[in-house]
Amino acid sequence: MDGIRLYNNQTERHRQYLAAVMHQIISHQYPDAEIIEPSDTQFRKYINIKPEGTEHLFVKDHKSLIYARSYLAVSTSPEAGINRRLNRIVRLYSQIQEGSLERIILALGIECPRACQPKVLEISESLGEKSVQFEVWEAKDVRLQIKAWLSIICPSLYASHLEQLINRSEFQCNLLPAVMQSSSGSGGKNRQSKNTSDDLGTLFVSHASEDKPFVDKLVEKLDRFAKRVWYDKREIIAGDRITDKINQGLTEATAIIAVLSPHSVSKPWVMREMEAGINMQISEQGTSVIPILAKKCDIPPLLKDIRYADFTESFQKGFNQLLTGLQGLRKSFQPGA
Repeated sequence: MDGIRLYNNQTERHRQYLAAVMHQIISHQYPDAEIIEPSDTQFRKYINIKPEGTEHLFVKDHKSLIYARSYLAVSTSPEAGINRRLNRIVRLYSQIQEGSLERIILALGIECPRACQPKVLEISESLGEKSVQFEVWEAKDVRLQIKAWLSIICPSLYASHLEQLINRSEFQCNLLPAVMQSSSGSGGKNRQSKNTSDDLGTLFVSHASEDKPFVDKLVEKLDRFAKRVWYDKREIIAGDRITDKINQGLTEATAIIAVLSPHSVSKPWVMREMEAGINMQISEQGTSVIPILAKKCDIPPLLKDIRYADFTESFQKGFNQLLTGLQGLRKSFQPGA
């Protein structure tokens, strides 16, 4: 009976919940992009396969095309179902009709079986050669994304918890079952849940000037979530006393983001900013230090016991890790609590 699908009305709704959660996560990651659902007439414009149910999403902005799909993994053999989807992703690259495919995400409703790991690695390496980033989000990864982007701790991906999450966050997208559409609103697409701006307080970005192209991109994304991002490029103007301005920024910060690279770890003043942040954290002033690895380098001794967000393989993956860490600094809630 391996591979027999056990879908019924309940599991179909569960699958729709998972797809809808993916829709919301992706819409937060790419707030200015267009999300193309399977029901859209232009969906077939990008790929010459018939979409199955609600599992597929395309995200299109002016630069790139991102493809995402979810899989509930309800069968007597989850490995078989996951491997079938992995095999389709192998063929996906040649089936894209237009646009530059930048990223592929396969979100699972379970933890990825060990038997599937070799194929995941094979596909990741194959797509990497074509400059396509491939990610498998296991259940724990999806839950981390929910916490990072929707500010909710979701205990599991069971249908009951996903339904509570959807109701609490007022999801509105065409991937929801009709009964959920009518109860949560008009069902309009691409409507985001409540804005999380102002929730992360004031962030101070400590970096070396050589890393400004990276920091520019980082600050642009952080601006969507923080009350204020202290960035010397826009905080210090002609006539300001630089040391005074930096000290003021450090004092006001709720978190200091330490951008680590071969440049920054060799700069005495960057190390002093990081040391000041550590001292404030130790003295219980309410300031936390979160290191992020922009480029591979030796981690400074004072930061070695703090887990960093790794941006070296993927900017988006690193940003997700950073946002999860920042969200962990504030009070979270549990659906239905």
